[in-house]
Amino acid sequence: MFDTDTYPYYVFKDLCTRCVGPNNYKVYGEPVQDYWQEAESNMFEGMSKVLAQAAKIKDNDTRASYITSYCNDMQNQAFKDGKQILNDGLGTKQK
Repeated sequence: MFDTDTYPYYVFKDLCTRCVGPNNYKVYGEPVQDYWQEAESNMFEGMSKVLAQAAKIKDNDTRASYITSYCNDMQNQAFKDGKQILNDGLGTKQK
């Protein structure tokens, strides 16, 4: 059993494991693919805006913090969304 409450790695590992096999594709595979396509598109658009804004920041440390904060927010959102996809497939509520 994976610790999907604490570690993002295990959420994504669990999802990948569950996506394998024709009986699980509708429950896990399709939602993961749909999510990934939308998330990837949004990330490319968002990162372009963040980089454009970061280019205006003169201080290197402030610029690095700004970009790092954005990336951390995206990682946290992916963890939350991954848990939701996993829990939806399991028929449980988001923790």
